[in-house]
Amino acid sequence: MHVTAYGRGIDLVLLHGWGTHGGVMAELACALGAYGRVHVPDLPGHGHGSATFAFEANTVVAELQASLPAGAVWIGWSLGALLAAMAVGPARARGLVMMAGLPRFLRAADWPGGADPGAFAPVRHALQDSPRAGLDALLRLLSVPGAAGRRVRRLVQEQLSARPLACADTLIGALDVLEQADARDCLRAFHGPALFLGGDSDPLVLPRGLKDSATLVADSHIGIITGAGHAPFLSHPEQVMEFVHGHIDRCHQQEPLP
Repeated sequence: MHVTAYGRGIDLVLLHGWGTHGGVMAELACALGAYGRVHVPDLPGHGHGSATFAFEANTVVAELQASLPAGAVWIGWSLGALLAAMAVGPARARGLVMMAGLPRFLRAADWPGGADPGAFAPVRHALQDSPRAGLDALLRLLSVPGAAGRRVRRLVQEQLSARPLACADTLIGALDVLEQADARDCLRAFHGPALFLGGDSDPLVLPRGLKDSATLVADSHIGIITGAGHAPFLSHPEQVMEFVHGHIDRCHQQEPLP
C-alpha cells in the first residue's frame, strides 16, 4: 500500500474519499503534522495505490489494518470515514474522526438519517461514460456556493491531475461499498472517543445522520460547520483543524491501549 507520511510524534491515519487519493488531503495532513506522525495512504486502485484485487470493503479494511500502525487516531473523509469505522476495531485505535461520513451512507427503515437511496445515481450513471465523467459528477456533489465552493473545485482538480486516476472497475467497486456497507456494529463495538464532523450544507451527509451516528458510540462528539458541504477540510480548513485538534487532545487523555 502506498503511504505518504508527514510530521513526527503520535500516530494519525488520514483516509481520503471516493475517486480521489491521499494528495487531496495534503493540506490537512501538513497541518496535522504539527501534532503527530500522519500516515496518508492511497486506497487500492486510487492514485499510486495498486489495484491487485477487487475493491471490496473487507479486503480493503484488512490491507489498511496490515499497513497502518495500531494505536493511531483514525481520521476518515466520506468513503474513508466508512472504512475507518470498519478498521478501528474494539481496541485497535485510540480515536476516530468521521468527517462527512456515516457508518451507513444510505437511508433505511432503521436508519432515517442517511442519504436518499438514489444519492449516488448521478455518479454511477456518469461512470458509464468514463472515470473522468464520474469524477466530474463527484465534483458537482462537493460544490457549495461562492468562494468556498470555487476553492474546493480548484484544489480537488489540481490534486486529481497529480496522480493516476482510478479505473472504472475500482470506482464502481468503491461506489458499491458506499451504497452497501454498514459499519454500525463496528461503531457499537468501538471503545474510544469518536468525533462526527460535517457541514450543514452537505447534500449527502446530513446533520441528522451525524447525530444518529454519535448515538452508536459511548464517548462521542459532534461538530457541524456552518456553510460547509461534503469537503469541509477544503472549504473550511481552520474550523476543521480546530475540531480535529481538540479531538486528538481528547484521545490522548485516554488510558493507553492494552
